[in-house]
Order: sequence, then C-alpha cells, then structure tokens
Amino acid sequence: MNLAAALLALTLLQTADPSSQAEAGVALDVTDAARRSRLPPADQMPPNVRLVETELSRRRLHQLESLGGLRLPRMDVFLADGSHVLHSVGWSYRLPWRFSAALTGHKALPGGLTVDGLVGFLNDKNGQPLARPDIADADVVVVLYWAAWCGPCGTALTEMRKLMAADDSRKFVWIAIEADSVKQNVQRQTLR
Repeated sequence: MNLAAALLALTLLQTADPSSQAEAGVALDVTDAARRSRLPPADQMPPNVRLVETELSRRRLHQLESLGGLRLPRMDVFLADGSHVLHSVGWSYRLPWRFSAALTGHKALPGGLTVDGLVGFLNDKNGQPLARPDIADADVVVVLYWAAWCGPCGTALTEMRKLMAADDSRKFVWIAIEADSVKQNVQRQTLR
C-alpha cells in the first residue's frame, strides 16, 4: 500500500512540474520561458550588436536529422565580404580564442557556405519564412544554432554576447536560430 501511495504522489509531482512537462513536450509556454531565460532580449543587446531571432524550418530540421542530426550549439561566422571564417560545433573553452582569431585572421574556410544559404531555411518567431536580415552595415555576421534544453548552448549564448560586447569596434548581426520549438512540435505530433 505504501509503495502505491508513493508512486501516486511521485506521478502527481511530476505532472505538476513544468520541467518534466517540457521534456515530454506537453507545455507550450515552458519553451517560451526557457527561450527568454537563455536568449537576452534584443533591447538588452550592446549597441554594436543587432539580434535577429529565428527558428529552424521543419523541412531543414528533417534534412539535418537525416544527415546525422543537428549537434548544438553550432556556430558559423561570416565577415562583411561574405567570407566564412569560423565553423564550430559544440562548446569549448577555446572557442572565444578561435572567434577572436577568425576575426583578425580573415582566412576563409573552404566549402562556399554563405549567409544567404543559411537564411533560406529559417522562419521568424511566428513560423513564417524569414526575410533576409539587413546585414549590409554589419562587419561580422554570427549565426548560432541553439536550444533551451542544451546546456552548452546557454554557455555559448552568454559568452558570445560578452565577446561581441567587448569588441565595440565592429558591428555585429547575431542570427540566433532556435531548434527547440520545431523539434518539440515534431515530437508532439509523432506521439499522437
């Protein structure tokens, strides 16, 4: 009898806990709260940083999943001339150094990845295709894939904001691509 009562109490506690609901893909507002807690609001950005909040389109997420998955955080950095100077997957204590070196080294990576190639797969926060962000006045474009459930993503968001704020000689456009809501919606529809 005591075991059954303990299991019932544990079940009731878990259903009332928003974090377990979010893991199960039940609570929609938890994703919004997590997004707000991880990604600083645009009005709190340093004056040299313009934030563009986006979401990954469902089609692109499926493509990435079929190619082995989307590892987070993922970051691509482009200079004003369009050259792709940094690609990073995961978080490392060396990433701030690599970011600074990429901005000063001006050595383009092979592969031909462009900002326009990435932006074509993005949606705005309302799920509509994203119009190309105005990056003409930017010295550096930082594209960062992240998710609220990803611990290293929180570190990446915080550290990148600090790095960009410290370098006030450059104008940054920060395109933050959230993979959360699409993935949770796909999981939710799959469970039905």
